[in-house]
Amino acid sequence: MASSGASGHSTGTVSASKGLQRMWDERKLEEHRERIEEDRWRLVDRHNRELLMRMNTIMHSTGRVEHRNLDWKPKKSIGYIKRQEEMQRVQRENQVHNMLAINRYSSTAFLQAILKRIQTVKPQYSVKQWESDYHSHVERCRSMSQTLSGLGPSTRAQREPRKRKAELHLPPIHPIATDKQLSDIQEEIDVET
Repeated sequence: MASSGASGHSTGTVSASKGLQRMWDERKLEEHRERIEEDRWRLVDRHNRELLMRMNTIMHSTGRVEHRNLDWKPKKSIGYIKRQEEMQRVQRENQVHNMLAINRYSSTAFLQAILKRIQTVKPQYSVKQWESDYHSHVERCRSMSQTLSGLGPSTRAQREPRKRKAELHLPPIHPIATDKQLSDIQEEIDVET
């Protein structure tokens, strides 16, 4: 029969001495603790190796998703050239203006340059265009009101009277009376009246 040791569990071996049994139990317990400790260290080492491999891959790779296109240049918008020309024109005018303002040797030349600039500027708003737009708008509104007034009521409820439930039934698929019978009935009605 197996004896129980100091820890109260069976070792599977029979011992004549309780001290010897305790020593065997402690040795087995120590071996068990060492195995568990080795397993833990092996697990930690494996995780560390995996992390090092991942870090090495990350450090030596350019990345899996290329989110930058080095050849990309922003596209020029539709009005890019027009804006550039306008900006150059304004810069030229400003240079002329600055030169005249600095060299104020002739005030009439300066005033003539300013007058020329004011006269050559195209207006942003056109009163004639505003008036023509207004007249065409009024004409369209009048035309639409005449067209809509000729159509009659605008809602379905106003256009069609409401049908009674009796009128909503579908006609029978096969007529009850034939054409011959209907003509006979019509003749009878005509005779009575």
